[in-house]
Amino acid sequence: MEVEDEEIHPEDYVQHLNPYFVAKTTKSSQRMNELYIPTGIAKDFGVSLEDGEKITFVDPYNRKSIGKVVKWKDQRTCIKEWRSVLNRNKVNLERDTCICEFLLENGQQAEMGVQTKSIQVHVISRRKPSKSGIKASKKQKQK
Repeated sequence: MEVEDEEIHPEDYVQHLNPYFVAKTTKSSQRMNELYIPTGIAKDFGVSLEDGEKITFVDPYNRKSIGKVVKWKDQRTCIKEWRSVLNRNKVNLERDTCICEFLLENGQQAEMGVQTKSIQVHVISRRKPSKSGIKASKKQKQK
């Protein structure tokens, strides 16, 4: 999905009760192959991710790939094989935003502490406003 260069509201892209987060990945990141899972997501929504567990990434075209959960000694959690999702979807790390939505099993609500096995990846491509859009907004301001 492509939007003009404006603030993105993740709630517009995910199912109402599913936990989600915006992935933070940069080109300078030494761990580009790992998707870091914010601690608050697991804690606040009862999402259970076990070390060594397989997770399915589902991209915007419904293509699936498998990642593996890794728990660090300091209890941070990441999922390996993230780079393949980025590459396959031609994600521009400087321009695009990836929203990761946990797909809960059996349609259950997050507060029930259900385990998830899939993450829906929403890729939002930002583009600069077109020149015609800029001209239109300038004309409107002059009125």
